[in-house]
Amino acid sequence: VPAYELRRSLALARRRGEPFSLEYTPLPPGLGTPTQWRAHAGEKVSLDEAADGLVSCVVGRAREACGAAELALLPPPPWLLTRVLLPYPIPLLDGAGDGIHCTT
Repeated sequence: VPAYELRRSLALARRRGEPFSLEYTPLPPGLGTPTQWRAHAGEKVSLDEAADGLVSCVVGRAREACGAAELALLPPPPWLLTRVLLPYPIPLLDGAGDGIHCTT
């Protein structure tokens, strides 16, 4: 999921006011193909949000607190971007190589 789409989705989840959890592995900027994305084994980020807005965000096995620049803690994308950018999911299919598959 692109950073923009994660921030947009988190804003929608927060607006609902219900507790939720999310776990993801950020990809370094140098990885550019689906094969590289699938093979990457980085530190996981775990986010837990309570209905009252309390947030727990930790990184990796050491469970260190997330920094202020962690993607899951950033504000929602600007309103205008939510009107002009549309998400385009890229499924990571086994054996599919590096082709970008049409999902529409």
